[in-house]
Amino acid sequence: MGGEPAAEKVKTCENCVRAKIRCHHAPDATICDRCRRLKKECFFRPARPRATQKKRTKYEHKL
Repeated sequence: MGGEPAAEKVKTCENCVRAKIRCHHAPDATICDRCRRLKKECFFRPARPRATQKKRTKYEHKL
């Protein structure tokens, strides 16, 4: 619950999400291997905000 920072999540580009495959890209690259090979635009959808702790405990009480 604290101490260490959370690991950065690996993001998958929209083209790989649609193809339901793993998105491989180098840490310093701006485009993934698949998009580069297929000459497609490599873009990412913004992450959805997560539920706050307050809402989670509210739902846990209902269970």
